[in-house]
Amino acid sequence: MIYYDNFTGKHINGEELKKQIENSGEYPCFIDGIIDELIDAGTVEKAPETYGEAIANGYITADHQYSRGYISRKTDINNQPIKIAGGKRKGDIYIDIPSYDSTRYHYRTYLKRGI
Repeated sequence: MIYYDNFTGKHINGEELKKQIENSGEYPCFIDGIIDELIDAGTVEKAPETYGEAIANGYITADHQYSRGYISRKTDINNQPIKIAGGKRKGDIYIDIPSYDSTRYHYRTYLKRGI
C-alpha cells in the first residue's frame, strides 16, 4: 500500500510508514489502527495503486525518463502498478511504460498530483 503524506507532499510506502510509527514508541499491535487514525485526520491519504486509478484521481504526468530494461509492448498501461522512486526523487511515484523505439529501454513516467 502506498500513502500520500499531506505535510511533506511526498508518497510513502506502507512498510516505511509502519517503521516510522514503531520508532515513535507506539505498540506494534496498534499500528494499523494508528494508520487508520492518520487517514481519518487527513494527515495521510491512500494513494492509487495503478496508473488507471491515478489518472482517474487527478494525477498528471510530471515528466519522462528513458530507463534501461524491457517492458512488453503488450502490457496494459492502465493496470501498471505504481512504484515509489528512491534517491534524489525519493517520494515521487512513477510507472514503467514500454518504449516503441527500443526493446532495451522503457519510459519511466513520473506522476504528480493535479491541482
